[in-house]
Amino acid sequence: MTLLLGAALAALPKAPDLGRPVLVHVPVHEAEEAEDLTILVGSPNFDEMGMVELYYRSIGDENWKSLGFSRRDDGDYQAVVPAKEIRPPGLEYYIASTAGLARGDRFASAASPQRIDVAGSHWASRARREMERFDGKRSEIVLRYEWAGFGSTIPPNDTFDDNWHRAQVHVDYRLLHFVRQLRIGASVLRADSFQLEREAGETQLVPSNGLGMDYGYAAIELAPHELFGLWGELRLGATETGFTAGGAGYLRLGLDPGTHVVLWAGGMEGYGWHGGMVLHWATVPRIPMRVEAEATTWPDQTIPGVRLAYEAQVQLGEHAEIRPRIGYQARLHQLGGPMIGTSLVWHW
Repeated sequence: MTLLLGAALAALPKAPDLGRPVLVHVPVHEAEEAEDLTILVGSPNFDEMGMVELYYRSIGDENWKSLGFSRRDDGDYQAVVPAKEIRPPGLEYYIASTAGLARGDRFASAASPQRIDVAGSHWASRARREMERFDGKRSEIVLRYEWAGFGSTIPPNDTFDDNWHRAQVHVDYRLLHFVRQLRIGASVLRADSFQLEREAGETQLVPSNGLGMDYGYAAIELAPHELFGLWGELRLGATETGFTAGGAGYLRLGLDPGTHVVLWAGGMEGYGWHGGMVLHWATVPRIPMRVEAEATTWPDQTIPGVRLAYEAQVQLGEHAEIRPRIGYQARLHQLGGPMIGTSLVWHW
């Protein structure tokens, strides 16, 4: 662009009789997203124009912003629009000056501005869309408590406790790129349950009370597309008998946040496995919801059970929300009971 300005200036008459100072500018038509945009002008009598300013705004905005021009070493003058202002679909601009005969528009005008198209990169455009869905917030912390009771009696005579409660905390940070999210968390689980044991050809139910597990976990989501994400989770913990390890995997199909499905499975050595499906939907304004179906052998890995749960996400202002949770679970077709819990969430 500097060469074009130089050629244009060289072509001007040495002593033009144009009634006011001459300003030369080569229009800008395209720009790269999130990169500084330099607007250049040239003039053989720039100082006679007083203050020369660049007026610009994002396409769709009503208000104009302004920048002054400064002299460069090569003799041209520049105004630099900062990278944070350069975003799709583009900008509009015009150049004006004020001083005597030079007062007024020098290139384009507020009524008829020059348009600059900004073609965003795939990842930058996607990150912008996702930030809009997350209301501009990249992080959240979730505090969660849940109690689940499978009942306590198996007819006709044996009585057992079969329940557990869990406290959990995790923090998410959203990169919104191919690596979409990172998570780190910790969980404390305590339970009373029972085991199936075979002796002399007979199956017996044996109480297994006072079970416990404390574990931490770290997870990462890879998302080659907005509609598809794959979480991997590593778990390390300790039970009443020693250290243990495990993991989980999650497959997301659909927009998050928004209506989507998650299929998942995981487990911990010596504690059991679990897996299921979660359906999220966002058709009720400000109250997204989810339903879950889970198969599990937690907490004592020998007897499978089924759990069903419903959860609503209720907004409490700009940053906070509460997620009440209810459900039902059953084991052995004979044991069943309620589940209740809640999560407190802070977004920033």
